[in-house]
Amino acid sequence: MTLLVKALTAGAELVPIAQNLSSEHRAALLRDATTTGDFVRGKDVFNRTSLVCSTCHVVNGKGGKLGPDLSTVGSYMTPESLLESLLNPNTDIKQGYETVILTRRDGTVTAGLLQRMAENATLIRDTTGEVISVPASEIASVDTSPVSLMPPGLTSSLRRDELVDLMTYLTSLGKSSD
Repeated sequence: MTLLVKALTAGAELVPIAQNLSSEHRAALLRDATTTGDFVRGKDVFNRTSLVCSTCHVVNGKGGKLGPDLSTVGSYMTPESLLESLLNPNTDIKQGYETVILTRRDGTVTAGLLQRMAENATLIRDTTGEVISVPASEIASVDTSPVSLMPPGLTSSLRRDELVDLMTYLTSLGKSSD
């Protein structure tokens, strides 16, 4: 199947969509997401291993816990802000999902999501999803980074039709029977 997709992509001269879309291209993409996008194909894009969406985000009980639960994202985020989050994840990081940088007294660093800060230890969920407990006596500093754990460019391999389908899927979550 992969060879067929590659051949069709090359034959139709389909190229990945740019990350820096103009406002006109964004509006057209969002319009197409409501008119021609396909929920099932979008769900397939979301679950594509190479995009790692479902590695970090949970939808309806399935997926990772590193990013926000997206089960109802279509009911509380505008399509415009969802698209911006996909294209430029550092623009607006959801509260509670800020990257925390924990530096130990020995100079080693752990980055991830703050799970809990207690008197005797700080718990950080690292980028693999593992919760690491760091004793308070080992901590030199804990800072919040302005950089999202979601790396920019994750959607850079998507063709326009795939991004349209992904947007259809995400904007539908929480609005219908998913």
